[in-house]
Amino acid sequence: MKHTIYKIRDVCSLVKGTYPTLKTEPGEYPLVVTAAYRRTASTYQLEGPAVCVPLISSTGHGDAALHRVHYQDGKFALANLLVALHPKDASVCDAKYLYHLLMTKKDEYLVPLMLGTANVSLKEKDIANVEISLPPCEEQRRIVARIEESTAKVEAGRELRRRTVEETEQIMAAEERRIWNPDALRDSRPLDSLTLFLARGKQSEQGDSEHLLIKTQHVQQARYIPTLMRLAPHAAAKVRPEALVRDGDILIACSAAGCLGRVARYRGDGLEISTDTHVAIARANPVAVDPDYLYAYLRGSQGQHQLRSRERGDWQREKIGFRLTELNLSDLRAVPVPIPRIPEQRRIVDYLRGLQEKVDALKALQDESSKELEALMPSILDKAFRGEL
Repeated sequence: MKHTIYKIRDVCSLVKGTYPTLKTEPGEYPLVVTAAYRRTASTYQLEGPAVCVPLISSTGHGDAALHRVHYQDGKFALANLLVALHPKDASVCDAKYLYHLLMTKKDEYLVPLMLGTANVSLKEKDIANVEISLPPCEEQRRIVARIEESTAKVEAGRELRRRTVEETEQIMAAEERRIWNPDALRDSRPLDSLTLFLARGKQSEQGDSEHLLIKTQHVQQARYIPTLMRLAPHAAAKVRPEALVRDGDILIACSAAGCLGRVARYRGDGLEISTDTHVAIARANPVAVDPDYLYAYLRGSQGQHQLRSRERGDWQREKIGFRLTELNLSDLRAVPVPIPRIPEQRRIVDYLRGLQEKVDALKALQDESSKELEALMPSILDKAFRGEL
C-alpha cells in the first residue's frame, strides 16, 4: 500500500489552547487538559475532530516525557498547555488515524523535540514540522476500525477483571457477615480488653536518628509498606519501650483523608520503630484472643465497619474540600470484637485463609489474562503502522 510523507503542517491546522486549567468556569463543554480525564468549561474554543498534544512534559523535573495525546470530537475547550491538530482535509488525513499514529509513535516523533532544563516543553513549530506517513484515507479508516476492535477486546478484559475482583470481594464480605453476624456480636468484648498494648503514637518530628517512623502511608489495607522515615534524635529518646512496634502487631490508621480504618500487620523484628499519632498499635493478648483471629476480624468487612463508623471530623480547608477525620483512642478501645472460644477462632482463621487463597488465585488468573490482552496492543499498533494489519 503506497504511503505519502507529509509534514503535520501540510495536513493539519495547529491551534493553541487558551483556557487556564484550574480557573476555567465549569460548564457543558469538555475541557481537554494534559491529564487523562476531562474538565469542563462554560464556553468552547474549537470543534473537532482534533488531536490534542500537550506542550509540557508529563513528569516535569527536567525529564522529557509524554504520557498521552488526546482525541476530541465535537465542541470543546482546550487548556493553554496543549495544541490542537485539525485535519484540513478528511479525505487526506483521518483525525482518529492521526491520534493512534501519534499516540503510538510519540516517543519517536514528539519526545525528542522536547527542550528545556527545569520546564521541558514542545514548540508548535517543531510539531508542525514532524513528518508522518499516511496511506490512502480509506486504508486509514480500515486500520482505525481494526485498532478499535482490538481495543474493545482489551477493555472487555479489563472490565471482566474488575467484575471478578468485585465479585470475589463480595464473596469474602458475605462469608465474614455470616461468621460475624449480629448473634456473634452479642458475645463480644471491647478491643481494649483483648490487647496487651493499644495506643496511638506520639512522636512524629523527623530527623536523622536510627529510629524509624511509621505513618499512615505505610499502612495500606492488609499490607504494610516498610518505612524509611526517621525520627529526630530528641523525639526518638521520648518513645516508651512498649510503644516500639513488635512482630505481629496490628497497625491501624486512625486519621487522614481516605485511609481511616486501614489495617495492616507488622512483620519484622530487631529495629527501633514506632508510629506517629495517626497510627495506632494493637498488640493482641494471646490468652484472650488468637492474634491471627483479631487481625482477620479487624481487616474484614465487619471489623472495617466497626472502625470506620466511629470516625469523627468535619470538612476543613474549604477551598480544596479536605475532610479531616480521625478515630479517637477512646472509640478505638471500645470497638466490639466477637470472641468465640480459642479453637473456634483458629478454625475461622483457617477457613478464611483458605477462602482468601482461592480468591487471590482467581484474581491472579484474571490479572494474567488482562496483561496478556494489553500486551497485544503494542504489537497490533506496530503492525498497523507498518501496513501489516
